[in-house]
Amino acid sequence: SLKLLTCNGPTSNNCLSCSESKLLLEGTCVDQCPLKYYLVNTTRACESKESKKNSQKRSNNKIKMK
Repeated sequence: SLKLLTCNGPTSNNCLSCSESKLLLEGTCVDQCPLKYYLVNTTRACESKESKKNSQKRSNNKIKMK
C-alpha cells in the first residue's frame, strides 16, 4: 500500500496529508481553513463552501415539508 505524503509547511503544494497540527487545503498544509472553507474533521481537510452548497442542494430535496 502507498503511504500518504506528509508535509509540515505551505511551501510544497502536492501534499496528500498533513501533520496533526496542520490542515490540508488544496494540496498545501495550513494552520486553519480560510473564510470560504470549512473543516472536514474526518480528513482534517479544508473544503470549499461552494462545493458543500451544491451537495446540500441535492440532499435537501429529500426533506419532506409538513
